[in-house]
Amino acid sequence: MSDLAYVAAMVLALVLGWAGLVKLRSTTTTAATFEGLGLAAPRALARAVPLVELALAAGLVVAPSWAAPPALALVVAFSVVLARAVRAGATVGCGCFGSARHDPVSWVELVRNGFLATAAVAALWAPGPSVPSVEAVVAGSTAALTAAVVVALADLGRRTGHLFSVDTTTGVAR
Repeated sequence: MSDLAYVAAMVLALVLGWAGLVKLRSTTTTAATFEGLGLAAPRALARAVPLVELALAAGLVVAPSWAAPPALALVVAFSVVLARAVRAGATVGCGCFGSARHDPVSWVELVRNGFLATAAVAALWAPGPSVPSVEAVVAGSTAALTAAVVVALADLGRRTGHLFSVDTTTGVAR
C-alpha cells in the first residue's frame, strides 16, 4: 500500500509541478483567469499560487505524508472556486495547466479535481521517498491513465454534447 501511495504522490507532484510552471510562465493570463473566476487579489494570487503548487510538488517527492494534506486542501479550494463559477454560469475558462482552449469551467474540471483529490488522499500513506515496486508503478500508472481517459471523455462530452451517437437514417455509429 505504501508503494502505491508514493506513486500517487508522484502523479500528484507531476500535475502540481506542471500546473505551477505553466502559471508562473504566464502570470498575466493567470491573473485574468483568477479575476474572471471572481477571486480577490488576482495579481497577487497569480504569483503566489504557482509557487505554492511548485512547493507542494517538491514536498510530495521528499515528504509526501507531510505535503499531502496541504495539497488536498489546495485541490479542495480550487474545486470550491470552480464549483462556484460553474454555479454562477461563468464563461471564463479554468486556465488550468495553461489550457489553450477557453471553454467555460464546467463539471469536467470538478471530475478531474476529484481524481486529484483521490491521489492526495492516497499520498497521505506514503512514508517518504522510495523506489516503488513494479506492481505499484503499473497499478498507479493504470489508475492515472484511466482517470485521464475518463476526464478526456467527459471533456469530449462537454464539447460535442455526446460521447456516442448513431445516425438514425443509416444505423451507423459515429
